[in-house]
Amino acid sequence: MHKGIFSISFIIIIFYLLSGTSSFAQSGNPPKISGKIIGKGGEAQGYVSFVLLKNSSEQVKSGLTDSLGNFFIANVPDGEYSIKFSQMGYEQKIYSPISLNKGSNFKNIGIIELKESLKSLNEVAIVGRKQLIEHSDDKMTINVGSSITSTGSTALEVLGKSPGVIVDQNGSIKLRGKEGVLIMIDDKATYLSSTDLANLLRSMSSSKIDKIEIMTNPSAKYDAAGKGGIINIKLKKGSMEGFSGTSLVSYRQGKYASENFDLALNYNKKKLSVFVNYNVMHSKGLDRLGIIRLFPKEDQLFDQTNTKVMPSTSQSFGAGLSYALNKKTSIGGSVNSVFSNTTQNGEGLTNISSISTRKLLSQSFATNDVKSKLKNISANLNIKHVFDTAGTKATFDIDYSGFNQKRNQQFVTNYVSNVDPVDNYFSGTQGELPIDIKVIAAKVDFNKRIFNKIEMEVGAKFSNVRTDNNMKFMADENSNDAMLPNNSNRFKYEENITAGYVNFKENFGRFSVQAGLRGEKTNGTGRQVIPSDSVFKKSYFKLFPSLFLSQKLSATQSLSFVYSYRIDRPAYRYLNPFKYFIDQYTYDAGNPDLNPEFTNSFELSHNFKGLRTSIDYSHTSGAMTKVLNQNDSTKILYQIMDNLASRTSYGLTVIKSFQVNRIWTTTNYLNFNNKKFSGKYLGTELNRSQSTFTINSTNTFSLPDGWAAELSGWFMTKSLYEIYVLDPIGSLSVGVQKQLFNKKATLKINVSDILKTNKSTVYLDIANINSTINNSSDSRFVSMTFSYRFGNINRKSKSRQESSANDELKRIKLTN
Repeated sequence: MHKGIFSISFIIIIFYLLSGTSSFAQSGNPPKISGKIIGKGGEAQGYVSFVLLKNSSEQVKSGLTDSLGNFFIANVPDGEYSIKFSQMGYEQKIYSPISLNKGSNFKNIGIIELKESLKSLNEVAIVGRKQLIEHSDDKMTINVGSSITSTGSTALEVLGKSPGVIVDQNGSIKLRGKEGVLIMIDDKATYLSSTDLANLLRSMSSSKIDKIEIMTNPSAKYDAAGKGGIINIKLKKGSMEGFSGTSLVSYRQGKYASENFDLALNYNKKKLSVFVNYNVMHSKGLDRLGIIRLFPKEDQLFDQTNTKVMPSTSQSFGAGLSYALNKKTSIGGSVNSVFSNTTQNGEGLTNISSISTRKLLSQSFATNDVKSKLKNISANLNIKHVFDTAGTKATFDIDYSGFNQKRNQQFVTNYVSNVDPVDNYFSGTQGELPIDIKVIAAKVDFNKRIFNKIEMEVGAKFSNVRTDNNMKFMADENSNDAMLPNNSNRFKYEENITAGYVNFKENFGRFSVQAGLRGEKTNGTGRQVIPSDSVFKKSYFKLFPSLFLSQKLSATQSLSFVYSYRIDRPAYRYLNPFKYFIDQYTYDAGNPDLNPEFTNSFELSHNFKGLRTSIDYSHTSGAMTKVLNQNDSTKILYQIMDNLASRTSYGLTVIKSFQVNRIWTTTNYLNFNNKKFSGKYLGTELNRSQSTFTINSTNTFSLPDGWAAELSGWFMTKSLYEIYVLDPIGSLSVGVQKQLFNKKATLKINVSDILKTNKSTVYLDIANINSTINNSSDSRFVSMTFSYRFGNINRKSKSRQESSANDELKRIKLTN
């Protein structure tokens, strides 16, 4: 049946692609309204709220203008309408009447000028910036530049401050309490494990980020990866006409100091747009890990502590251009790179004592020093062609991404026994741990309005990923011939994914429908050469349907329902059976028998005057989960990813932004989530569940004379991290901002994690494992950031062609 559905969808795609565009253009275009909003001096006013009204009060549609002040309203039935425009600091504007009938398919109301509100200007100097959070039907957007407390942070720390997003001490990312989140940068996947992705985001400054897009249930247009949703990090690209630029310097002081410098240059003139940016960051990270394990039968307690100090220097460079060949066709390209050098100085101490007498039995001292060089280079070429004014267009993208990391590790252990000195020993190894990943992906998307009202999206994509890990360990650091084959590893993996999709959208007055179907064929081959030669292959084809329904109940409220079926494939690192040692008693290992997991997700949402409430449910079969295994005789504890029977999650989310008074605006997010794991683990039936509450609040204060302040924080009650129980955790931050030099410069001061509560404690007590794990980092710090804009910063903006590749493969480990 699935094959039949896919065949029918494929025939529909081919039929409409071959039919050309002229037949639909002759049928006439659906009614639509367009225009542009400007302010004082004719400057374009971006992100102005508008509401399309019928009979002066009945809300039909709403939205925001783009960054250039343009707006476009499609699928408007015949009738008499008016449009209400509003923006903080400006007087409300109503444009009427607008008459639409069968003879008027297109209505351009021209340029609308908003007047500044004298009352607001006299009472307080409004600090001009986008709203912190914006909502549309399919995503929530966080404008990072509007958050004072995000300054002086890394990209990973900014994600952790976003509503509904939790980043643990290991860098793993959860959305609304769910793992398996697909992380993209500028619409492209990173293809990294969660550890490598965290290192990449730690080397990226928040000053490079424009906004973060969060999609909990993406449509069939997006790749099916990411059961927990998609988070897309959009980097800054200037759009001011002419030449403009921004320079930024930042200093941060926690346990250790960090510095950051950023320069962005932009040139936009007529058909050509060019941008160049450069960033350098010097930082010093700190990570503390503590593990306590009990062995009641042996009357032993293991108390392990590991401390890592990580000085790092990273540089990033980006450049791109777009050129309009004519009014309908444009081409573009971009190159981005990240280079970083990191030294990890790790020290570990293991105290083994008697549980009953508390007597120290033995001690083990270990050093784990790693020098790492990371290089990530990505390139994109895109072409866009618009066929007609009815929205028929095609885009083509081809992308290349290369991730290379060279790591040299020196591991030394000194064991001292207080019982029998004969057991004392000293050992040392040196290792080379390179990682090489190459990605090539190509994608084509086609949009067309059929039968004069149905919006059709069809597309296809192919991706090829190759990884090569050649890890060598030597017993003697001065000898290249003393390789330890049982400790070394050579692992290669290649994967091809071929995909196609079709998606349909239609509005029936107040009711709208979006239905899509995506098919993905996956072929993967893995080969381990060292220590023994073995090969495994994986091949499967799956269909992934999606459905979105929306009903406008009144002028102020709406109801929507979303369903999607998604997949999470194992990260490449998790398929490699190599052992990554933390100390002589602890390591991580891969699992070549690991299989993908599949998730059915449902969500029902209600919106009433900007108060958004949603109920969600998801069920995952073959759930990939990090589990611990322990050898009681050697006392070695290792973590491995495995497929449990199932994971079930349901929750309630409430989010609301509103202006308390003339200076105070608040955005509050509340989530309740219950997660349950079921399956067999260590020979024991696992049936573990936990209910969790998460709250996130951001409060901004617009003060006189260019001052602004922000107070933000989040808190999460006891929760499940994989199958482990995680203690409550949270963070509180505060910041102030001052605009200088006629608003050309901005000074921001931020204090992050004031109470130093952003640290984790997890527990696991099952079968023969009784462990408590503590983890903390240098999360409390003070930062000062100064930015200066120069060039034609007051001229109007120009739109920029961006890549539409949308390579959403993840292999990583609100008013309507």
